[in-house]
Amino acid sequence: MKALISESAGDADEWPDIDQKILGAEIVILTTPTGVGQPSSVIKRAIERMDTLLSEQEDDGVPVAFNEVAGFLVVGNEDGAHSGARGYADPNA
Repeated sequence: MKALISESAGDADEWPDIDQKILGAEIVILTTPTGVGQPSSVIKRAIERMDTLLSEQEDDGVPVAFNEVAGFLVVGNEDGAHSGARGYADPNA
C-alpha cells in the first residue's frame, strides 16, 4: 500500500482492493502496536488512505461511509498507548 491520499496509485497499488473490503464490511477495527509513542507506519498509511472515503459518494449523493462503524485499538505500554492514540481517539488532543 503506497503512502498518499488518493483512491488509486496505479497498477501496483493494493489500496483499491482494501478499500472495497472496508466498504463491504459491517464493522472495521484497526489495531496497531506502539513504538516510541507512535502508531505503526502501516496503520498511519491506512488512515491516510481512508481519507478518500470522506469525499466518495453513492449515486444518490450519500457518502459511502455513511452509517458505517469503525474502531481503533492501540496496544502498548500506558505512555505509548496514550501518545499513539492522541489525535485519533480525541480530536481535541
